[in-house]
Order: sequence, then C-alpha cells, then structure tokens
Amino acid sequence: MEIQLLTDIKKLLTLQAKEVFTIEEYAEYCGISKYTAYKHTSNNLLPFYRVGKLIYIKREDAVAFLLKNRVASASEVESKALNNM
Repeated sequence: MEIQLLTDIKKLLTLQAKEVFTIEEYAEYCGISKYTAYKHTSNNLLPFYRVGKLIYIKREDAVAFLLKNRVASASEVESKALNNM
C-alpha cells in the first residue's frame, strides 16, 4: 500500500515538472480518459503539436483549457440575474 502511494506521488510530481505532455500524460493530468483527450485534439479544443503520429500538449495550454471551462456557482448566477433586472 505504501509503495503504491509513493509511486503515485512520484508520478504526480513528474507530471508537475514536465513542460510538455504526451496525450496519455495530458489525460492523466486532467483526470480524463485517453479517448476524451484525443477528442479534445481532434475537435481542436486546445492547441497541440503533432510530430509524426505523436501528439504533444504544453502544460500551460492544458491548464488554460481547464480554467476556461469554469462553471459559475448558483450564488454567482443568482447575483448576475439580479444585476441584470
């Protein structure tokens, strides 16, 4: 159990240190499936680099993609609705 935990921590620290992700690393970093990660690139939802058949994604682009998909809280929506009346 402790060995698995240490392995997981090491993997996360390695991902945090990387500037460029493979598609598999991007999926793991974002907590999504590899299939969904491929959909993000095939639908041009985020910038990526293709070298031959390999796909690479900059960490800053992954973070920007995650942050732009923010969903407002119920109180924010209510406040905005009241301001628009």
